[in-house]
Amino acid sequence: MEEVKKRLNNKECVYLVGKEDGQVVGFVFAWVSEGGENLHWMGLAPGYRKKGYGEKLLMETIKRFMEKGCHEAKLFTYPSAKEAYHFFKSTGLKLRGLLKLDLWPFFWSIMLLLLTVFSTKGKFFSS
Repeated sequence: MEEVKKRLNNKECVYLVGKEDGQVVGFVFAWVSEGGENLHWMGLAPGYRKKGYGEKLLMETIKRFMEKGCHEAKLFTYPSAKEAYHFFKSTGLKLRGLLKLDLWPFFWSIMLLLLTVFSTKGKFFSS
């Protein structure tokens, strides 16, 4: 609980909640890590997916981190999370690596996705 309180008070963190008619439909938890934005958790209620809410939350998160001087957004996801992978890919994040963890009895693969961004007059562009 102390770690959560510490992060909530940290100005390098961005916590967003998306609402529609007073109902929470999505959230983002992200913070600066190693000089770049680390998108740690993002979620959308199933009935609100593929309606633009996720993209709005992601773009607002990137905008806020650009205002803090970050020029790279990164996240990790699982290859089995195909819907999430396709969403992030559609917003400009690119697959940069695949990490395989063989920790018996668990065997995981984790994908690293990156987006390098730069800003011109308040709008951002990716490369």
